Amino acid sequence: MREPVIDKEFEALIPKHSAEDAAALDETLKAEGGARDKLVVWNEENILIEGHYRYRFCRLHGLEMEFTYKKFKNREEVKQWIIRNQLGRRNLTPSQAAMLASQLVTTTHGGDRKSDQVRNSGLEKAAKTAGVSSELVSQALKVRREGIEEIAEAVMAGEVKVSDAASIADEPAPRQRRALKAVKSGKATTLKSAVHPGQATASAAANRLRRQSPNVREVETRGTIKRNAIKAYGVLIRALDTFGLQTKHREAMKAILADLEAAK
Repeated sequence: MREPVIDKEFEALIPKHSAEDAAALDETLKAEGGARDKLVVWNEENILIEGHYRYRFCRLHGLEMEFTYKKFKNREEVKQWIIRNQLGRRNLTPSQAAMLASQLVTTTHGGDRKSDQVRNSGLEKAAKTAGVSSELVSQALKVRREGIEEIAEAVMAGEVKVSDAASIADEPAPRQRRALKAVKSGKATTLKSAVHPGQATASAAANRLRRQSPNVREVETRGTIKRNAIKAYGVLIRALDTFGLQTKHREAMKAILADLEAAK
């Protein structure tokens, strides 16, 4: 049996396992003495197209594995199979699914930007296949076409959201790299806040103000009512004094006025 070839372009289409998932898969492979499911190879070129992690692990530990061979006409057909296979088998985040689906748009229509109608049709079809919105796939396309490779890899790895990556995809490459480094180191929560910290601060301040505004309005309303009450009682008492009028409520009114002024 010939050893299958590892193709970097094909392998890059497959989201990497998280550390937790990889550890669980390691234990399963050891317990079962190898790969239970067959690894898939492109028959005509002897290239591995499914099971890269299992292949390396089994080879390293001398565990058993079997292969099944599929026929394809060309590389584009292989890419489509890999992407659709991953969308159907893996527990992906919406961002990861969108990134994979965006490659279906490219491989199906060759990345032709001249025909918006064809592109939008392909985008909607890819979004439906991935079970995500066409807007999310559109953002993924922007990341892949305009963003740096490291940002796209971070989305595929589940480290950042595709919407966040798309928001800085048109920034200069060095700025994108600094933003990604800030997020990975914990210095920033999002790529956008790393690139535009002032906007993030202003947005947070605006949100706090919106949350507090009902209380502020309530306090201001109470204050206005109190001031108006003080004025009204003061005018009434002065009128009584001016005209020498007597009323049994006069002393009570003076007491209320004193309490209101003390509470200002």
